[in-house]
Amino acid sequence: MATYDNKGFNCDNEDNIASSNTETEEPRQDHETIDWDIFQENRSAAKYVKSEEFWKTSEKILTVIFVCFLFLVVFGTALLSRITIHILVWHIKPPELPRNNDTNATFQTKQSLYHVVDETWIWALLITLVTPYGFTMCSSLKTMCLKKTRKIHYKSLFVILILESFHSIGLMCMVFIVLPTFNAPAASIVYLAVLLILPLIELVSRCTKSGSVNGDRKGGTCRYFVTVFGVLLQIGGIALLCVYMFRKKLDEDNTILVIIFAVSALFISLKYWENFVKSSADKSNWLSHLKLIYQTRRTKMMCIVSFWKTIISFITIIVLYAIQAKSALDGVKAIFNLGDTKLKHDFGGHFLGTTDICKTYAPYVVAVVNICSGYICAKAAKTACVTGSQILCFSIPLILAPFLTPFALQGLVSYPDILGFKDCDMFFSRWNLESMENISDSWPLVVGGLLLYISLLFVTSFIWTTNGFILGKTQRMFIIPMYCGIHTDMSLLLNRSQNDKEFDFIRDMERNKRIEKEKKRTNQKHDKCNKVDERSKIYACATMWHETEMEMTQLLKSIFRMDKHHHMIKTARQSNVEKSNLLDYDFEAHIFFDDAFESPRTDEDFPDVNEYVKILIKVMDTAASAVHRTVIQLEDYEMIRTPYGGRLTWKLLGGNSLVCHLKDKTKIRHKKRWSQVMYMYYFLSHRLPNKIDRIVDNSYNTFLLALDGDVDFQPEAVMHLVRRMKKNPMVGAACGRIHPIGHGPLVWYQKFEYAVSHWLQKATEHVIGCVLCSPGCFSLFRGSAVMDVLRTYTTEPSEARHFIQYDQGEDRWLCTLLLKQGHRVEYCAESDALTYAPEGFNEFYNQRRRWTPSTMANILDLLTDCRATVTQNQSISTLYMAYQLFLFISSLLTPGTIFLMIVGAIIVGFPSVPPWLSLTLNLIPVGLFMLSCIFTKSETQLLFAGILSAIYSIVMLLVLVGIIKEAAEEEFCSVTTVFLCFVAGVFIISAVLHPKEFSCIMHGILYFVSIPSMSMLLVLYSLGNLHVVSWGTREVKQPVTQENKASNQIKDTESGYTLSLGKIFRCICCPTGGLQQQDSVYQTILDRIKSLEHEIKKNSADEHKLQSNIDKDVENATNLEETESSCNMVTDVSITIHSDKIQEVTHNCKFQDREAINQSRRKVLGTAN
Repeated sequence: MATYDNKGFNCDNEDNIASSNTETEEPRQDHETIDWDIFQENRSAAKYVKSEEFWKTSEKILTVIFVCFLFLVVFGTALLSRITIHILVWHIKPPELPRNNDTNATFQTKQSLYHVVDETWIWALLITLVTPYGFTMCSSLKTMCLKKTRKIHYKSLFVILILESFHSIGLMCMVFIVLPTFNAPAASIVYLAVLLILPLIELVSRCTKSGSVNGDRKGGTCRYFVTVFGVLLQIGGIALLCVYMFRKKLDEDNTILVIIFAVSALFISLKYWENFVKSSADKSNWLSHLKLIYQTRRTKMMCIVSFWKTIISFITIIVLYAIQAKSALDGVKAIFNLGDTKLKHDFGGHFLGTTDICKTYAPYVVAVVNICSGYICAKAAKTACVTGSQILCFSIPLILAPFLTPFALQGLVSYPDILGFKDCDMFFSRWNLESMENISDSWPLVVGGLLLYISLLFVTSFIWTTNGFILGKTQRMFIIPMYCGIHTDMSLLLNRSQNDKEFDFIRDMERNKRIEKEKKRTNQKHDKCNKVDERSKIYACATMWHETEMEMTQLLKSIFRMDKHHHMIKTARQSNVEKSNLLDYDFEAHIFFDDAFESPRTDEDFPDVNEYVKILIKVMDTAASAVHRTVIQLEDYEMIRTPYGGRLTWKLLGGNSLVCHLKDKTKIRHKKRWSQVMYMYYFLSHRLPNKIDRIVDNSYNTFLLALDGDVDFQPEAVMHLVRRMKKNPMVGAACGRIHPIGHGPLVWYQKFEYAVSHWLQKATEHVIGCVLCSPGCFSLFRGSAVMDVLRTYTTEPSEARHFIQYDQGEDRWLCTLLLKQGHRVEYCAESDALTYAPEGFNEFYNQRRRWTPSTMANILDLLTDCRATVTQNQSISTLYMAYQLFLFISSLLTPGTIFLMIVGAIIVGFPSVPPWLSLTLNLIPVGLFMLSCIFTKSETQLLFAGILSAIYSIVMLLVLVGIIKEAAEEEFCSVTTVFLCFVAGVFIISAVLHPKEFSCIMHGILYFVSIPSMSMLLVLYSLGNLHVVSWGTREVKQPVTQENKASNQIKDTESGYTLSLGKIFRCICCPTGGLQQQDSVYQTILDRIKSLEHEIKKNSADEHKLQSNIDKDVENATNLEETESSCNMVTDVSITIHSDKIQEVTHNCKFQDREAINQSRRKVLGTAN
């Protein structure tokens, strides 16, 4: 039977206590309380539920609207891209006659026998073709500048350059020679012949043994037959198009055109070989191995390839027109607008030069429209794949676009004025849809186009097998990150990865290589790494101290929601429900309570828990009832006494456990960092298997959810963070969007401050490098990443800067260690959490007094170790560190900048005030505040800061009025007005892009008037209190002990008329000698002791008489032992005499003959014995 102590704690060994992770039965309700009172309602919970339902309904409606909008964007931009491409292509070989007879005479003369080609359309089409290469090159350069990339594999690069060169040459021949030969709808059908070799490549890849290294795809046999049909349909379609070319009298000799068409189709299809080859580490299959190398070293290679393809395209266009012209030199001159020339009869016999049929800017307008539509289509298509709407917003619109393009072109050609420019005939009226007029001659084109379209459906059938990957990386979703300038829709279809898990295969392979390399470096001998468990383990770890009842309830509600969500996931898993985007995980919740016990009384063996723990126990049922919307009473919690204090365990309704660890500060280190160290060691060392390989593998999918005791969040917010972790294996920590809540002007200020910080600063850090701080109130840490830095994180502070960096901002220091170790810290904007913000001025200043020095210390630590950090971390570059250095210097200069800004603002707002007076008026209060930060107490400093903040706020309001007045007078021509409008515009645009948080912009005025206080006075206050290491928030007054009372009583004995100025000086007039009486008594005792020692030297006759005399002296000393002497001879004397021994203890006594005293003491002790 379990035994319990006087506080209700289980006294049994905690190892003998059964685990509480078993399934929970139906929730037990208190029938004695609610059988008759069934109309109970938690008003706050009902209000919260109503708000939650409103947002859920709104999100569903917005989701439907977003999906419809995304579908229209993808389909519309894909169709527009196709139409504009054909407009550009048609003008390469225009019709024989102009639309009107009143056109320019020069043009009529030139076109009397020949078609006329304007070189402006050639260059516009070339720009459209090479622009995606420029996008890819810029993206690669940005990645190379801001992140660490792998070295180039030159053999693979050489092969890739050859393949990409074939693609560029084939594309140029298809666009500038083949497609212009056909009429509008025929060209859009020939456009589909770009899949010739892809089914063959996939067929060969499936037949090889090495292709199964990364696992077979689902439905392998079905996919095999689909591939075979794709090959046959593609060959049949191209054959029919060749028949159509021979039967249709397009030119005098169609043999050259057919050959160019077949070769171009073959070369273009080489572009997409990667998606039809399985990655493999087996070097015997050189194509699969080439794909693996290319995917792992793509950044630098893509940059070189894009630049190379741009050059190849430019050279090819010159060569093509040099070959087509009767004189090669004249042909080159003509395309550079240096003359006119006639093309050879085999290539249409056109006249190449300049025409007036369209103005010069018209071709470039069409090119810009095509570039914009193609880019938007690519980005929208990617968005559809990463938001779980691939089938509706990616597959359907991109498959419909090639089918509907011929019909759209037919309508535009029939009604050319729809897209007509002024003085420019985009669609020539002489173009006839001959294929539709004479079906007997055009049936090979129609049937061939139908076969090619069906072939496209077969080859790209993999796009229907998944609905995307939520928050998936571009490398996972698409083989090639950018689209093709000519085949926008088809390039997106063919680039969509057939198997999303192939990305995981490559990632795991790279990870195993790193682990093996690390083992060889450290000479460790371990077994082969086990496969990582795909199910995640989430440990919610909340730290508590002195939270209020409302704050505790808020946290417990979040934990109960997580328990409910996990129960739903567990039920779906047991029911074998397959959802591609359903994250399966295990969940536990733990609370680590600092300073959870009161000081024990003398009559008690164990201390009692404090009032805050009792509040936590009290609100447990309230939180559960609010989440489950019914009155619930949890089962009795289990109480266990542990070496570090105690432990309380609850069984939650979803089958999980909530464990509250009560820390006794007399037994274990307190404060937040040591609570984090406690649970990190507990979960990552004690709870994981002892075998090192198993620890590494399991910790990879073990996540620690760091929480504060007042945070409020939804389960989906945690799922967003987990998806962010799974998206990139190098992510060691991820943080969400923190929303401060509370009441009062300071909370309003913090709402705007937090919003701007997340909109601009964290988003920028996430994009160009890494987030430097993942706040401890709501962040997710990967177990394997924490294990790399945990030993360093447990370092005790030994220097002054350590107290600032280690304990004042523990979350920032942990992220600094992760970054220096090579892990990435990311920001997830869709993960929201709410936390209470300081509402009082003093509490706010004390909180920022901790944060400001800690931030500077950690950034300085990164900057001083810049070279090692850049080398170790792939996401941090030298350019990013230069950006942080710029911000660091700006932060140091901020107080002075704000000071000068206020001086200038006063001059601007009040022109009558001279500069010297403005400087003096601002310098005096700031100087006095700096002196107060050095010599006065914190309370005085905060009082002074509050007064100055109020004064500066009024000044800033007056300055704002002056700026508005100046703007009205000068009509926004002032530099100050332009700058203010620019800053305000940045904030407003950011708020518009975050409509859910748009209300935060309303507090911008408060932020503006608080600039002097928050950017100048607060920094000065932080620097003046670097020696203060207290937490600053939720602090309570400690109880006064007996020793403190005695000390205070002694201090109060000194009285008189006192005049002081802080700690600068203090003067006491007419002091009273409150301590003189005690001094004389102590002097009398010392004289008595000396006389006794003298008598002992002479004679040791009467022991009883000596004993009685000393007893009298001790009695007098005992009555005055609570006093202290200020004399120089004695500071503390304590004499204790017992019947069997005499012991004298003397400290810091200054006697002239110390040796004589020691001899006398020994004689006294001997006589007493």
